[in-house]
Amino acid sequence: MRNIFFSPGEPEFSAASHEELANAFNPMAVEGDVYYSNAFTLGYFSAICVEADDVTLLLNGYTIEQGPGHALLQRFFAIIYLASAPFIPAVGPLDFVGPNEFVSAKNFGVFGPGKLGLSSHHGIHGNNNENITVCGVTFEDFEVAAVSLNNVDGACFAVLVCVKDVFGVL
Repeated sequence: MRNIFFSPGEPEFSAASHEELANAFNPMAVEGDVYYSNAFTLGYFSAICVEADDVTLLLNGYTIEQGPGHALLQRFFAIIYLASAPFIPAVGPLDFVGPNEFVSAKNFGVFGPGKLGLSSHHGIHGNNNENITVCGVTFEDFEVAAVSLNNVDGACFAVLVCVKDVFGVL
């Protein structure tokens, strides 16, 4: 098994055309378009998007992180996103999903040992979640926050380590 280095569609930057760079991380430009949802209009907003209840993620000593090129171009990103869209309905720069399409994760847990590494925004982000557990996880190289849960009902955090943010403030 290997660490996960999330950087889908990353071009060779020194040899890429302007069009290749513009569409490099655009899931809506992928041939065979499996990203049919407006949720991905702003690009790949997470490496892992949890849209189900009763999910447990065991890191088993591994790291999940955003690639540096992807972090440079995809500025709104969370390693783990606990909903089906980056914003709740009728909030944000456009309508990502309708009220009946938005799904928030419930009864989610992520357990270490392991690390959530480089992220241009959050390690874990969610909206309207219930019963979230984060235990034994190290957060490193995030730009905004290790964890941000809006309107959460029940959360348990234990043995978390925030080594540093990308600006070296911590």
